Amino acid sequence: MHEDPIFILGHWRSGTTYLQELLSCNVNHTTTSVYQFLFIDHFLITEKWLVSPFNFVCRILKIPYSFQRVQMDLNMPGEMESAMCSGLSKYSYTWGHIFPKRYWLWFEKMIELEDMNDINGWLDDYDYLIRKISYSSGGKRVVVKSPGDTGRAKYLMKKYPNAKFIFINREPISVYHSTMYFWNIIQKEVSFQHVNNNQLHQFCINSYVHLLNNYNSFREEIPSNQLFELNFQDLISDPIFVLKSLYSHLDMGEFPEERIKKKIGTKRPNSKGLFHTSLELANEIHEKWEKPFIRK
Repeated sequence: MHEDPIFILGHWRSGTTYLQELLSCNVNHTTTSVYQFLFIDHFLITEKWLVSPFNFVCRILKIPYSFQRVQMDLNMPGEMESAMCSGLSKYSYTWGHIFPKRYWLWFEKMIELEDMNDINGWLDDYDYLIRKISYSSGGKRVVVKSPGDTGRAKYLMKKYPNAKFIFINREPISVYHSTMYFWNIIQKEVSFQHVNNNQLHQFCINSYVHLLNNYNSFREEIPSNQLFELNFQDLISDPIFVLKSLYSHLDMGEFPEERIKKKIGTKRPNSKGLFHTSLELANEIHEKWEKPFIRK
């Protein structure tokens, strides 16, 4: 790698994938694709000649990518943490999605990171994959998106002292319902175990609290010129202004305005789905998510 990575932080379903796509418009940036995280062991050899026929099959059979509510395209951006799990790393919190009855064990082990062996093992495996993605692109700067990094960013800052961090926030009720949808897809398509809706609700509520508590501590430590915070709705409303501000604040070089405009013109984020929010749920989200984490 010629430069330390750019890390996207934010809770699951906060707009991290859309931001990842926009940052990847820069010709000097690269990021993990769905194909790469699914086939992390051999993509350096097979990606150039297998992606096109696989995508053709996906189009013919109309195979969905349910997590993003779109048709499967193996060139879409993917998560580094999923690549770790595909590579059978024992330091990936994604095992908690595959075996949700032990979700909190994996969350505490690999996001709270209280054991030095786990910290070092995770950083070693993560660094190997980041360098592999960079190598495959000819040494470009890697845009890393794994929402769990929001709770462990302080270790990434020590590993990569010149890294840039971008935190994206979204209206909490939308995050809650989208995360519950995310968990339902995980249960249908990925998990080897099933848990009830009350347990999923607790996963959703409590993981947000833990991530934001850890992030706020990190926020106090990092130099201001290495962190940029933005709101998802602002990014949707005026992406060029928000991204220009981001590039300027983080000193990320020339702003690729035309490439970003082209991306915005060909793809827009999924519109908010219809959902019902009970008064009890709205009060719980307000008390646990909004009041403690009002941005200063």
